[in-house]
Amino acid sequence: MVGGASYALMIVAEEWSANKNIPLAEAVTDWFLSPDGQDVIVDGWMHSVRRNFHRYPAGSIPTDQIRANNMPVDWESNFRNKDEILLRFQEAMARR
Repeated sequence: MVGGASYALMIVAEEWSANKNIPLAEAVTDWFLSPDGQDVIVDGWMHSVRRNFHRYPAGSIPTDQIRANNMPVDWESNFRNKDEILLRFQEAMARR
């Protein structure tokens, strides 16, 4: 909630969003990235996006350990091939 009202998280970059309330979008983004916002994220059992955040979700391992052991991802390739990836995922789920 921001200012007593609920808002969906929105993309700030105007060229990527129909949202025209850029100041509100920036305020929401700033709050989510703030220490208080990251505490809420961690309370929701998600890892902070901030490096060296002071805590991590209950029952989890430190975020730095996850980063040290994660698989490299080619995000640009994934974006270019998103339709094929989605189709393969849907086909795999349909076989279950």
